[in-house]
Amino acid sequence: MDHIFILIRVVAYTVGIVNLVAMATIYLLFRSRTVLLSIIVIVPLTIVLIGETWWSYIHVNQLSELSALIPTVLTNCGIALLISILPVFAHRVGDRRVGAVRMSVFVVSGTAAFVIGLGSEIGMLPASVGSLHFVLLGLSITYSAGFGLMAVRRTPRRSRSDIVRIAEKVARSMVVFLPLLIVFDFFQPAIPWVRDHIPRTVTVLPFLFVFWNVLLLLHAIRSLRSIPDGSAFSPRHAMAQFGLTGRESQVIAELVRGSSYAEIGRKLFISLATVKTHVNHIYRKTNTRSRPELMNRLRPLVRDDTQDRPSG
Repeated sequence: MDHIFILIRVVAYTVGIVNLVAMATIYLLFRSRTVLLSIIVIVPLTIVLIGETWWSYIHVNQLSELSALIPTVLTNCGIALLISILPVFAHRVGDRRVGAVRMSVFVVSGTAAFVIGLGSEIGMLPASVGSLHFVLLGLSITYSAGFGLMAVRRTPRRSRSDIVRIAEKVARSMVVFLPLLIVFDFFQPAIPWVRDHIPRTVTVLPFLFVFWNVLLLLHAIRSLRSIPDGSAFSPRHAMAQFGLTGRESQVIAELVRGSSYAEIGRKLFISLATVKTHVNHIYRKTNTRSRPELMNRLRPLVRDDTQDRPSG
């Protein structure tokens, strides 16, 4: 049983590493903020899984306690990052600014979780205190899921951006998995029946992790499929519908063709900073946040321009 769950963890974090490489490639090509935020969430989860897998291997094979120090540090570092990052992700979904007070609370909570978790593992703090860092993680997940779902409900379905749609699915999965995480991952040693009948290496986290990875990667791929054919796009309808300037219409045409910011600057004889300024104006006027979202918004215009072309 122990070796099976160690193998499950190995498979899970391998999926995570492969997914991180794929999503990093997508981000470098298309500069999607949704993909970037997904990467930021997946990284600490991957760190937690690697640390947990390493610790479980040492525990099953009864190696020295000193050898468990590095995986313990990794696991608690990943948990601290999750506690700090998840609420910020939820605020970004709701387009709400994270104030200095809330940011301080998130950072202090993550730091406290790291100190408590590590201190209890190496014997500097009582073992009874060790569960507090899981309490902080549970509170962070609950806050993030609740805030994210409220942000989704405030946004009309038709105007929901990619990041809002993916956040809704992540938040709902948090609600489903949280009770299982509490029983099998967070407080397993503190629940007598679970402690006596289920090995400590049994975990639910890898299944949630794989689910999130598949969900985020499929969403990123689906966003890429929504990119319209650049050869069929004319910017005139975009100018009329979104109130773009002449220069912005030239930039949006190059974006549809797949040009990078540097290529757009060379073609239009403008600086990289000016390109970024025009792109930000385009995102604001089209109510989008990334290139895939913009491409999805422009698909009807591609069809309109194609239909307007004379036949023959």
